[in-house]
Amino acid sequence: MELIRRRSRHRKDHPPLLFVHGAYADARIWDVHFLDFFVDAGFDAWAVSLRGHGNSRYDPLIGSPGLSDYRDDIEWAVGQIGEPPVLVGHSMGGGVVQRVLEKAEIPVSGAVLMASVPPKGMGEPVLRLAQNHPVLFHKLTLLNASPRWMWEHWLSAEDVRALFFSENTPMDQVKRFFSLFQSEPPRALMDLVVFCPPARFEYKGPMLVMGAEADIIIAPDFVQETAETFSAELKILPDMGHAMMLEDNWKTAAQSILDWLKH
Repeated sequence: MELIRRRSRHRKDHPPLLFVHGAYADARIWDVHFLDFFVDAGFDAWAVSLRGHGNSRYDPLIGSPGLSDYRDDIEWAVGQIGEPPVLVGHSMGGGVVQRVLEKAEIPVSGAVLMASVPPKGMGEPVLRLAQNHPVLFHKLTLLNASPRWMWEHWLSAEDVRALFFSENTPMDQVKRFFSLFQSEPPRALMDLVVFCPPARFEYKGPMLVMGAEADIIIAPDFVQETAETFSAELKILPDMGHAMMLEDNWKTAAQSILDWLKH
C-alpha cells in the first residue's frame, strides 16, 4: 500500500489528517498542494492510495476491489498513523469515509467530505450527468473501456476542464490533473451506483461537508443532502469545480478546511 507521509516540524495539539482520493486518481492529487499547506499549518498530513491506485497493488486473481476493500485500506492506514485522524475524503473517497464512519470500528477524530458521493450512492448524480451532459458522460465511461494511451483520443483537455474544473481554470492545471488519471476498478464503480445499499448512519462526530458551485458531477444540492443527513456544517465554494484540491484557487478550499479544524 502506498501511504504518503508529511510530518510537521512544528506540530501543535492537532489530530493528524488522512486524505482519501476519489475515482480515477491516487494519493498524488493531495501532494500537489494540500499536504504541504496543512503541514505548514501545524498538522501531520497523510495520503493513501487505495488498492489498485497509484503504487497500491491488488491481486487480480482475487477479483476487482470494491468499497469494502477500500474501507479496509483506510483501517490499515489509520493503524500506520497510530492515532485517530481526521479523514478527508474527496468524491468516491468521501463515500469510502462514510463506510468507515458507518461501522464505527475505526477510531477517527472527525471527517471532511469534499464533493462526496451522497449517502444514497451515485445513482441520481450519474443520471443527472447523463441527462444534462450526455456527450461528456459518454466520454467519461469510455475511460475504463480503453487503454491509457487512447484516453486523449476520447477526452480533450477542454472536456476534462468541463467535467472537473471551473471554466476559467488554466489549461496547464487541467492537464496536470489529467496526467494523474488512471482506470478505476469496475467493482468499485458498480458499488457506488448499483450494488452497495445506502449506508445507515450513527456518526455524530465533527464533520464538514464541502461542495463546489460549478461541480457538474456532485452538484451542490447533492452536497446539501449529505450535510443534512449528518447534521454537518455545509460549505459551498464559488468559482470551483469538482477537483477542488487542484483548482487554480485551491487555497480557498484548503483554508476552509483549516478554519473548520481550528474552530
